[in-house]
Amino acid sequence: MTSHNADRAWAQIPMPDWLFNAWKAYAVSIDQEQRQVLDIFVREYIDAKESSDGTKHVLFYAAVRSAKGRSVQLDANLYKKTQGFADKHETRVNRVLMTAVIDGLKNRNKIDV
Repeated sequence: MTSHNADRAWAQIPMPDWLFNAWKAYAVSIDQEQRQVLDIFVREYIDAKESSDGTKHVLFYAAVRSAKGRSVQLDANLYKKTQGFADKHETRVNRVLMTAVIDGLKNRNKIDV
């Protein structure tokens, strides 16, 4: 890994084209890179779920089997936080990431689910 990417971690997110396209369009509309938007969405999602009173279960979206895997870069510290969150809720990191993207786009009225 080069020093330029030393603070980034790679992850693979299987997601349908419609979700990838909505995420990409949103990033373009706010003049940000997709990975920056991903960092924002993941932080917002984990912070919101961790600040809840603990009486609700956390559910995660899973991609359909035919979904394409998308390689993404995530802030290395945020990846560690995401891994801990995933472990706590007995799921995989890629499901947390996909759910964060869906939640972020939904909260901004960019998709309906």
